[in-house]
Amino acid sequence: MSSLRNAVKRVEHKERAQPASRRKLGLLEKHKDYVLRARNYGKKRDRMQALKLKAAMKNPDEFYFAMHRKKTEGGVHVLDGAETLPHDVVQLLKTQDLGYVSTHRSADERKAAKLRESLHMLEAGPRNKHTIFFDSEKEAKEFDVAKHFDTVPELADRAFNRPRKDTLEKAQVTGATNRRQLKKVLKKRDASYSELMQRLERAEKMKKAEVHLEAQRKVMNSKGTKRKVQEAKDGRPAVYRWKKERSR
Repeated sequence: MSSLRNAVKRVEHKERAQPASRRKLGLLEKHKDYVLRARNYGKKRDRMQALKLKAAMKNPDEFYFAMHRKKTEGGVHVLDGAETLPHDVVQLLKTQDLGYVSTHRSADERKAAKLRESLHMLEAGPRNKHTIFFDSEKEAKEFDVAKHFDTVPELADRAFNRPRKDTLEKAQVTGATNRRQLKKVLKKRDASYSELMQRLERAEKMKKAEVHLEAQRKVMNSKGTKRKVQEAKDGRPAVYRWKKERSR
């Protein structure tokens, strides 16, 4: 019975718009708008109550020795006398970051290559439309898609793999045979294309990060006096120039 209940067309209840006499007040707030506004208000109210409770419970005589090394600048805590990491430690961290980025970039490129091999028409734009011209409106109204393409009505809605009747008598049709299966196949294909684009974009970002890390590592490993001649821009790393020294 549930399948029959879903097959019957139901009345679509629509929310009314803002009356003409109240149009000056803007759009009429719907239930979903009220829910968002109420949740936002409740979130801010709970946050303010938590901050007020935290301020009320704070001990004014609280003290710990780290206060000697800390101060605030513009409301932000700044730690004085912070020890910097040694040069060799920073160099090792840069090398590890470079290896991590390079590994993930290679993995994304390999997976994108496999997806590209499994998909078809990668560089194509939107699907083509089959346009048919008529001499009169009567011909357009009496037009039969299945008769025009010499196929069965079940396959008339297909834009691809639409065999003729004589082909159906000799061979078996492969692929989706109804609208639900076709929709499922198209949804899976769109998900694969979306994953492919995401992996390509991530691989491109990883490649830019790899170039920056490689440049930083080379600068740290270099010797001699250097100066920066160009800042990093458009995804390219900064450019340095070293002072020429006579070899001994």
